[in-house]
Amino acid sequence: GVHIRRGDYNQWKGGKYYFVDDIYELYINNLNSQLKSHCSKKNIFVIFSNEVINFKSSENILHSKNPWFIDHHLMSHCDYLIGPPSTFTLWASYIGKKKYFHLLNESGNISLEDFSYCRG
Repeated sequence: GVHIRRGDYNQWKGGKYYFVDDIYELYINNLNSQLKSHCSKKNIFVIFSNEVINFKSSENILHSKNPWFIDHHLMSHCDYLIGPPSTFTLWASYIGKKKYFHLLNESGNISLEDFSYCRG
């Protein structure tokens, strides 16, 4: 599950956690490579956002078009969650006992070892 939030992130902390689509796509592609090396199944990434997202075409990316409360529930069922530092992602992690990774920079560097659980 990929939580893309911008809105107030454009101004919050000087835009430190505001990332353009290309940065999210870089993280997704790098995570996809990591996951491919650990399992033989096809990975699907579900994008959860209240904005229009413009990724280059990809057959393994789905865009949820549900209201926020359904998205939140669906996120809690994803195997891994990525997104900016947000309580929305943390709550989905906590509810579903799923690992999350907060995007803190534009590097695109991500490893399965970087994921952690939200502990209440």
